[in-house]
Amino acid sequence: MVRFAKLFAVALLVVLVSISMAIAGNESWDAEGPDGGVVNSLAISPNFASDNTLFIGSRSGVYKTTNAGTTWNKVNTGLGNPIVNDIVISPNFASDNTVYAATNGGVYSSIDAGTNWVAKNTGIGGSTKINGLGISPNYASDNTVFAGSGSDLFKTTDDGDNWVASNTGIAANIERKDIVVSPNYASDNTLFLVGDENGSNHSVYKSTNNGANWSLSSAVVGMSTKAAISPNYGADSTVYVSAFTAYRTINGGTDWTNNLDTATFVAFSSNYAIDTTIFAGKNDGLYKTTNSGTDWSLVVESDLNDGVWDIVVSPDFASDTTLFVVDGDGGVSKSTDGGANWTKVNNGFHGMIVMATAVSTDFSSDQTIFTATSDGNGLYRSLDGGTSWSATSTDYSSNWINNFAVSPNFASDNTVFAGTTSSGVHKSTDSGDNWAQINNEIKNNIIPDLIISPNFSSDNTLFAGAELNGVYKSTNGGTNFTVLSGFNTNWIYPMAISPSYSSDQTVYVADRTEMKKSTNGGTSFSSVSTGLPGGTDEVNEIVISPDYANDMTLFARVDGPAVYKTTNAGQSWSQIGTSGLTDTNVQKIAISSNFANDNTILVATADKVFKSTNRGSRWSEISSGLEGLGLGMTDVRTLTVSPDFSNDQTLFLGTGGGSVFRGVFNMTAPITLASYGVPAPNGDNGWYKTLTGISLNANENATVYYDWNNSSPSTNYNLSLAPPQGQSTLYYYAIGSSTDNTEMVKSRAIKYDSVVPNNPTIGSSHQANSLSRGTTSWSRDNTVDISMTGASDGTSGVDGYSVSWSKNSAQSPDTTLDIQETASSTTSAKLSSGKWYFSLKTKDNAGNWTTA
Repeated sequence: MVRFAKLFAVALLVVLVSISMAIAGNESWDAEGPDGGVVNSLAISPNFASDNTLFIGSRSGVYKTTNAGTTWNKVNTGLGNPIVNDIVISPNFASDNTVYAATNGGVYSSIDAGTNWVAKNTGIGGSTKINGLGISPNYASDNTVFAGSGSDLFKTTDDGDNWVASNTGIAANIERKDIVVSPNYASDNTLFLVGDENGSNHSVYKSTNNGANWSLSSAVVGMSTKAAISPNYGADSTVYVSAFTAYRTINGGTDWTNNLDTATFVAFSSNYAIDTTIFAGKNDGLYKTTNSGTDWSLVVESDLNDGVWDIVVSPDFASDTTLFVVDGDGGVSKSTDGGANWTKVNNGFHGMIVMATAVSTDFSSDQTIFTATSDGNGLYRSLDGGTSWSATSTDYSSNWINNFAVSPNFASDNTVFAGTTSSGVHKSTDSGDNWAQINNEIKNNIIPDLIISPNFSSDNTLFAGAELNGVYKSTNGGTNFTVLSGFNTNWIYPMAISPSYSSDQTVYVADRTEMKKSTNGGTSFSSVSTGLPGGTDEVNEIVISPDYANDMTLFARVDGPAVYKTTNAGQSWSQIGTSGLTDTNVQKIAISSNFANDNTILVATADKVFKSTNRGSRWSEISSGLEGLGLGMTDVRTLTVSPDFSNDQTLFLGTGGGSVFRGVFNMTAPITLASYGVPAPNGDNGWYKTLTGISLNANENATVYYDWNNSSPSTNYNLSLAPPQGQSTLYYYAIGSSTDNTEMVKSRAIKYDSVVPNNPTIGSSHQANSLSRGTTSWSRDNTVDISMTGASDGTSGVDGYSVSWSKNSAQSPDTTLDIQETASSTTSAKLSSGKWYFSLKTKDNAGNWTTA
């Protein structure tokens, strides 16, 4: 008889867990703001009077406005490298719609006004960083553009299809920065090149034969990056070079003089031949001359007192008096009265460099987000989940914020802390409306990290990692801090506090040498670095499970880069799995606030985000909407999970030049239900004797994988399973077909024995040969000794025997165990005279019986 047994216990519990409904997400990232940010280049259409078009070149690509700056839209389709250093527009833009972009990955052009971009790098190389561009005023007929890189000047005369080097006369060690072309290029063949040597020695070169040969025009002092040529150059021979001093030549480059100290950029009025007006940017505002540079005056200070970094003047300035500037606090400002008054025009332009992001602990109700930037005002707040932002009343543009710590009781105490780059910890108790420095022991310190007690309402505790003296602790809401001992270095960056701090008093801190843990609120620390690489591979981030009290799980990001995980409160660490993690250069880690149930962890690399819904064993990419983000090695600055993630599944991504992105993604993993042809073990001792099949079915369209006795299953399930004989464990999980979410591996221990055991060989002292049914042997002894040897069962093992003595030859033993499997013999009771028959059945531990 067959018997198969199966262990159920915990595994059944997994199957019975309630199934949560999947949350539909937009499955894409959307740029949300704040508006403004770093502008590398600003270009205005030659037909601005009619098309109102400008382009921004930024660290996150190209933005375009067709309503004179009222709104901006990103136009990056086809742009392989998003770091745009310069933009030039065809003089014939009204008919050819041609724009060129200089990027960190070569030159791109668009012939549909920026809607689509195509790489134009034959002769340049697609990995070449292009600093600046110059376009011929006769582009419609000569198709000529110049491009300057780190070591070469290139020229094309066929719309960028082919480029040739044009370096004769230029020193090899000069980085080509900017090119300006004479408005009379068709006749004078003149252009100027601004370059620098190692960022310190700056030079201006001039060519009068279309770039075939160059001669040194001047060596200027300062960081020369931009040049401006007079619209009336044919008559006045005037050129300016900005090198934190405005140098001017009025004889075509033969002589240069200092015309305006500390000037950053210069732009000529498009009507310069008549109005002799020039604008110049300085750190304290916009300056203007109306007599060709003889006298300069400050036009506006209050609106532009953070400096002016680029200026473009309307081609129709004589009538519209419009100009645009890139202002020092981020973004573009516009004047329609010749520079007297200014309005910021950044709606839709998301170019901020984000330093820190934090979400209110009451986000489901108040929709509050804080973000710190290295440009603009430095601190912004959104009250509608990131749709709109406003600058706070406190200016942090020169004292950047590294991090935030939001009170767990923000809904009632309205408290949030900020760690700064130069003035310690700042605090707001009115939801971020107003901020003040906490004037205490760390007021002049750099604060790389802040953590706040989850029981802050009663213990008033927070910890600050500092550049000087390591770790500080406050137990009175930040009024005072005391330094904690036990650290080998001053600089402390990552820290994490237990969600159960009120009971376990656990804090993790990493300095530049090791990971440390305190279980007494910071009084003492011990090393918990086993398994971490150590040495120069510093720990840069620690993320702790919200369910730490039960799962003892933390993640650590280290230099290398790599992510490590512990599930025993730091006793040992191991590197996470990288299956599906196509980019391992991890910059940030975030963990779901519902980690206990959804098992979700996220990592961000330079320009990608990955999710794992099985605690880091398998990953899938969720980067739609971030295409071309690639802002360098640290483009992703922050990765933040909504505290209400189980309901809204919302993420926020702070970038180094693309402001804040918001994404809503379905993170609900499939749930696989295992069903059995025999619902419960039908043998003894938890064994199955029969099992018609095991079915594995996911609750959504998914691929199910299984394996026997392999905790990393990889066999694709498609048919009902039959268990192997013996004690086995079935491992299985599912991957969602549309979401690519991965279920945690489940397991079921099964004991299955469907094969009857082998009867022993029996013998008797009354007969030399083995006995069998039908053997006759007469004896005067009314008790018979029977020996039993060789019974076997290769699966569950022999459990014992049932025997019978009967004068009926057809009598078989019942299924009651009479003799244990350890017995090697049995003796009959006293038998009456007559012919007796001995019968035996063998039973295994699963309950299978042999025939007699």
